[in-house]
Amino acid sequence: RRYSSELGVEGNELLDFIAIGARGMQTLIVDLVEYSRVGLSPPKFEAVELAQVVQSAWQTLSPAVHEHKAQLDCGPLPVVQANAVLLRQLFRNLLDNAIKYQPDRCPSLTIRAREVDGQHEIRVSDNGIGIEPQYLEQIFQPFRRLHTKDQFPGTGLGLALCRKVALMHRGTLRAESVPGAGSTFILTLPGKPRAV
Repeated sequence: RRYSSELGVEGNELLDFIAIGARGMQTLIVDLVEYSRVGLSPPKFEAVELAQVVQSAWQTLSPAVHEHKAQLDCGPLPVVQANAVLLRQLFRNLLDNAIKYQPDRCPSLTIRAREVDGQHEIRVSDNGIGIEPQYLEQIFQPFRRLHTKDQFPGTGLGLALCRKVALMHRGTLRAESVPGAGSTFILTLPGKPRAV
């Protein structure tokens, strides 16, 4: 700011590029630290009410929820043997993506749970831009992005972290999608209590 008048238009543009790059690097470092911490030590598992985890994750997104007029319809969710902090990270990333990857409409999200072959299946669905079928596995790989940062901000680590958390819980995470109509992320978790 002090030297903006001396730098001229080109100099100020270059400084803006440097500042944008530095902010992007800061976000990447924070995400890398978060990703690398998951799994460093065995997490503590206990009985966790998924409804409370989802509600807590949703509240952390309240600025984006209000800005985009996002709606969440959450059905009854089970109590699972899990680590609440890790599951909150997982749901926060899924919900954040559902709000972010939108065309020009208000985000509408639903969460439903059911029992399938002795497992809890939790489906997180949205009305977003969707994903082409050939990318449904690629999106879970670290740093794999389908869009430029100009289109949608992010580091490409969110869904990789989600899958890592699911695997730590002896579960799975996969996606189904209809391009232009939305996506559903399917999380499975063991239905029987886990020995701690």
